[in-house]
Amino acid sequence: RKIKSLKEAMLNSQTMGTLLVRKADLVVVESSFAMENFCPWETAKGYVSQAIEAMVHTEDTDQLLGFICSARPHNIGARTSVRLLRLGFHEGSGLLLGRYVQKELTLSYVSPDCESLLITLNLTAQDVEPLTVSQGFLKKFNRVSNANGSGPFRVVNDGDGIMKFVQWAVERGVGTK
Repeated sequence: RKIKSLKEAMLNSQTMGTLLVRKADLVVVESSFAMENFCPWETAKGYVSQAIEAMVHTEDTDQLLGFICSARPHNIGARTSVRLLRLGFHEGSGLLLGRYVQKELTLSYVSPDCESLLITLNLTAQDVEPLTVSQGFLKKFNRVSNANGSGPFRVVNDGDGIMKFVQWAVERGVGTK
């Protein structure tokens, strides 16, 4: 009963990011309300049902995998710092915005069989605010994207393609202030 209450409190937190990760496939099974605000895009909301390795910068993947692979009950409290991907849909422009944010992850719990991990991270007020773009960015984006059909276009035909596109766009600063 105590553990269930603690779990509910962590999942309802608006300031602490909580990720329950299945170690076998690195999929986020559950996440906190704060993580839903950190990554509000419906397809990847709160990272639920996403492979956590797909939600970190490619240069940080090995560091994340090492952190997860070494997770054991005696390692609780271990930390690592990675760039996590924020994704949000900008209603006014119809753009999917993305930004990487440097965050320190803490291993807060490991199941006795080492198959489930609870990873926590502190989120700032800015981390849970909607992603936005400036009017200047929108004007430039519209000017470039409408100029003779050239500009930052990518054709995406499947789920894998959208994550590759997001990576491409974020690395080029699309959707950042």
